[in-house]
Amino acid sequence: RSVIVDASFRTRALRGAIRQLACRLDVPFTLIECVAPRETCLQRLAARERAGTHESDARSVLWTAFESEYEPVAEIPGSELIRIDTSHPWERTQSEIQQGVGEGSARFSGATR
Repeated sequence: RSVIVDASFRTRALRGAIRQLACRLDVPFTLIECVAPRETCLQRLAARERAGTHESDARSVLWTAFESEYEPVAEIPGSELIRIDTSHPWERTQSEIQQGVGEGSARFSGATR
């Protein structure tokens, strides 16, 4: 069955490990790279912190370290990579993900952002 691993695979090594696991288990692998402008990310982090209700461990104080450690996704073949600009409304992002993974992607319909 399909599995979604939600994490910030910011290095080639982390992405390689999860891709290798999928290969070892003989299951399809697709990396969905979510991108947004820096300012949008910082605004979202600040809003989460103000609300104090989000389960994510992402914090604005960690942003600089994340940026400095991030390795651009260049090693994943295009057939296994979907790059989504998440600065758009959630409905558009969800639609782009579904289009990217194909028509059988109803599993995303219950996803939350």
